[in-house]
Amino acid sequence: MPPANNNHNSIGPELPDNFSEVFLSAELELLGKQMRAGLPIGIALYLSFAALDWLVAPELFSTFLLLRLVAIVFPLAMIPLSKSEFGKKRIRGLVLMTFLIGAASMVAMCYLLGGFASNYFVGLILMMFFVGLFLPWSIRDNIVFLGLLNGSYFAACLDKSGGFINAEMPIAFMLGSTALTHLASSIMQDSRRQSFAMQLQLDIQRDAEIASQLKTISMLEEIDERDSRLVAVGQIASTLAHDMRGPLTAIINRAELLRIMTDDSKQNEMVDSEVNAIEQSVRRVNSMIQELLEFVSGREVVLEQSVTVIKDLLEPIAAESKMALQHSGIEWSFLMQGGENKLLVDCHRFARIIENIVNNARDALLSSKIPEPKVSLNASTDKNHLILRISDNGPGIPKDMANSLFQPYTTAGKAQGHGLGLAIVRNLVTANGGSISLDSDIGSGSSFVIKLPLI
Repeated sequence: MPPANNNHNSIGPELPDNFSEVFLSAELELLGKQMRAGLPIGIALYLSFAALDWLVAPELFSTFLLLRLVAIVFPLAMIPLSKSEFGKKRIRGLVLMTFLIGAASMVAMCYLLGGFASNYFVGLILMMFFVGLFLPWSIRDNIVFLGLLNGSYFAACLDKSGGFINAEMPIAFMLGSTALTHLASSIMQDSRRQSFAMQLQLDIQRDAEIASQLKTISMLEEIDERDSRLVAVGQIASTLAHDMRGPLTAIINRAELLRIMTDDSKQNEMVDSEVNAIEQSVRRVNSMIQELLEFVSGREVVLEQSVTVIKDLLEPIAAESKMALQHSGIEWSFLMQGGENKLLVDCHRFARIIENIVNNARDALLSSKIPEPKVSLNASTDKNHLILRISDNGPGIPKDMANSLFQPYTTAGKAQGHGLGLAIVRNLVTANGGSISLDSDIGSGSSFVIKLPLI
């Protein structure tokens, strides 16, 4: 039997590799159903022809009746047998045996009526037509049945007639009927095969559509849940922002007052340094609050952009990252090319972008307990862009998460985290006219690539 994929897959979804086995199983199931439905009718018709026996050969009526009664014993047993597991597994052999027994009884009647001289071969022709048009069995089964039927008929008639006397018409009808039956059986099986393939394709397509709809529903539910969580986060963030800005303003004011109250110049230097650190920390906290509010509310990011030399922008960030990572036992490396180029960027927001990604890398390395953990920042330029690659040798992130990782509430590789950091990072990168992508896979570390336009 030819592969299903080559014959029935020109339109619609691809058929499974085991299509032939699935089709055969369906054919056998259909064969069992048709036999259980058709056998009672066939048995009744077969017995009704006993009236013809009485008209044609009354002297042989009792013999013919006995033949008919014996011939229906097995078909009667077939009806309940075909419903059992034993019968279902052997349905082809049982059906073949049923029809061969019926054919043998009619061959015996032809023999008793004179061989080729008898017109009872018409009963064999009717049986052949029934098999060709109604039985969903294989071409091989059909050839076996037709071969045995014709072989037994010709052998019995030749033995009875002693030759081919009166054989022209029976032979012509039998061979012609055999050819037509085989042709009909082949056409019917091919038609069933094509119909089954089309139905299977429709089922596959329907299942795919159902799966797609379920996936869409799941995604919509997830979006609804994220939106609800964003609304909740927005409400909490607004409350926190309002409540925290008062104390933060007080800290700034008192730090400035401390600077004013210091008279000693040497002491003033030390106080200035500490006050600057306090003010910088407070500005960072204010900036974080502002970023969170902008993100959860969907407001446009307000930037304070300025023309900046790449070297002046990156070196302080690299120094801070080095101190933070070395404190955690993580090796840091920083390489820069094209540092003399300039770009238009919000320096403070840009520092937050790098800080967030570096902190994520640190958390992933510490959570996974990677030996000799490393984080690197490589800066280079092409004709139009500053290209930053922030890499680590951590556990890596699956490729299928490369896009979803920038969605809210998505996190990977860290023991802790709420999944908002990278969503905010992407928001800030986009606001600065750049793009961010992830190059990572399980076991090969992660690299975040940021591109920003040069001027």
